[in-house]
Amino acid sequence: MSTRTLAILASVLTALLLLLLGAILLFGLIVVLNGFGEGESAPALLTSLLCQGATVIVAAILAGRLTRWLVEKRHWPGIVSVIASVFAGAALFVGAGLASIFFAAIVAETLRRW
Repeated sequence: MSTRTLAILASVLTALLLLLLGAILLFGLIVVLNGFGEGESAPALLTSLLCQGATVIVAAILAGRLTRWLVEKRHWPGIVSVIASVFAGAALFVGAGLASIFFAAIVAETLRRW
């Protein structure tokens, strides 16, 4: 398999996995925002969704580039580099997703007090 095909595979798998993880984090955010009014929770949800959406795009691109780098420069087997890249993208997303939840909670609290 060519490195381009492996990079595309890693990007697509990463994006699909991160969309699933994003849905789980979104439900967690809804639980965190329980008790806030619509005026506070809607901007907080939008802020979190924008952050998570940007992170999905960046993580998918980086997973593809990491796959190509691992195969071409480090001479890793193709499927191993794809798996490692997907896990690296997921780790990046989980960290950024948790940060976006905290940021959204701060936005909601700030809007409540404002």
